[in-house]
Amino acid sequence: MFAEIEAKAAPHYDALISGAHLHGQFRADMASFLAFMFSGTDYWRRIYGEGRVKLLQSRNFNVASNPAVFESTMRRYERIRGTLTAKEKEDLRQGFLNPQGFRIEFDKTATLAAISLHDDLCPLFFRMNWSIIVVEPPHFFITGDTPLVRLLPSEFRKLGLGGGIIHPNIEVTFPLSPHKCLLITHNKMPSVFQINDSEAIHEINKLRAHYAERFLYADRDDDGVRMLAQQFRAKAEGFEFSSPGPREYALVEVKRRSPTGSAGA
Repeated sequence: MFAEIEAKAAPHYDALISGAHLHGQFRADMASFLAFMFSGTDYWRRIYGEGRVKLLQSRNFNVASNPAVFESTMRRYERIRGTLTAKEKEDLRQGFLNPQGFRIEFDKTATLAAISLHDDLCPLFFRMNWSIIVVEPPHFFITGDTPLVRLLPSEFRKLGLGGGIIHPNIEVTFPLSPHKCLLITHNKMPSVFQINDSEAIHEINKLRAHYAERFLYADRDDDGVRMLAQQFRAKAEGFEFSSPGPREYALVEVKRRSPTGSAGA
């Protein structure tokens, strides 16, 4: 499936770089590729896995916080797993209320379910406005293992929060080459425009470094890119969860399956 999406998009990718405006099926093929470049990355799959596990912890916390609900849950559990002692039940309840001492592993293959977001993003990208940002040497764009990222400009944020791709002022960027970057917005923009603002170009590159899981890619050996990689090397943005839950969540690790088929240790 991934190979088919990429194969259909390849000629349209070259057309975008050359300045063509895509319509109809050509645009749909490229929109599908862009949706995959968001939903199929290691970054988004990790966020999906963390979100699933944190949602489970939040549910467990709310179960443990209500004695009647907890007892009812334990009765259903015991019918399947066998009787628990009073101490075992209390230990379990305390684990639900205070999970921060645990480490929970989420099978990486299960994160493939995150790619279902592709079906929502594809028509959204198709309808949005596409522009090409052009830079001239010595300026250049970098990319990474999370090449397509979104940014909500600070003047549109509330309480410091970002926004999803449906936000009317969201900006989605996807570098096409060292000197051309696709900009996708809900607002009407010129089909092609050039920028020479070093700070603006740096911010576009910094986004790639911020969201990269492991790799940044550039067409040159550059100290500035190396500094960006070092700056964000230890930063791993996690899934923010706002529902009622424990004060601290358990550490979540997305693991590849071991050769035996079980989650890695």
